[in-house]
Amino acid sequence: MSPCRIPVALTPNERIKAQRFGKDHWLYIVVNCRSNPELHMIQDPASKLHPKEEFSVVRYVVGQTDWK
Repeated sequence: MSPCRIPVALTPNERIKAQRFGKDHWLYIVVNCRSNPELHMIQDPASKLHPKEEFSVVRYVVGQTDWK
């Protein structure tokens, strides 16, 4: 079985907090949870990582039959 290569996603708020807190902010990433867990700790991720910005919109629609 090959290693899973799933990117880590940050919410806009998480990125803002990382920028605001700088060296006091840590990002913890756990991989291989089922077999051989590994913990990766990144101090000040805002200055060390260069994430690609992706846009997505999530909204919740309530139909008229639900609220009427």
